[in-house]
Amino acid sequence: MLLAAIAISGGAQPAAPPESLSYADRLLMAGKCIELGDNAGFSADDSAAAVVLSYYDKAVELCPESYRTWLARAIYLDCVEEEFARSNADYRKAIELAPQEIEPYTRYARSLAACQNNVDSAIAVYRQCAVNVKEYPYNHNDLAKLLILKGCYDEADEVMRQALVMTGNNLLDASALDFIPIEITHR
Repeated sequence: MLLAAIAISGGAQPAAPPESLSYADRLLMAGKCIELGDNAGFSADDSAAAVVLSYYDKAVELCPESYRTWLARAIYLDCVEEEFARSNADYRKAIELAPQEIEPYTRYARSLAACQNNVDSAIAVYRQCAVNVKEYPYNHNDLAKLLILKGCYDEADEVMRQALVMTGNNLLDASALDFIPIEITHR
């Protein structure tokens, strides 16, 4: 069956899928490859890491039109391999395939800021997200934090005000937002 097509024996590469598989079947197989990679855990052992990476590579090969396959590999490359050039390219591909989805933007921006110490690029990604993914106040929250870090207090204040508007100025709905300190918002 489908799982037999991706059976892994003794650390071998995942088997190539039959040409006749439907998109749904390819997506299912790609999901299984991602699951195998996720469940394999993170290892400093180069040979084990190569096998795990092969699962994510196979997922992308099976479903190159699915942003989730690119995102899964980007996260692995980012967190385990620290191959930022490759992970950044995969994050950008995930965003290209699903510009309306929040997760590729947030994962990419957080990687840029936290792992790569590239706050300016992270801010640019969050701004792009604000344009493409409407009505998601938590993106504004993360953007405001980075703007504060850069000393852009007025812009951070405006971004957080936009987040409040998105929640209908309902503080209960906005309770998960990190509010900018009162001395910045109330002058």
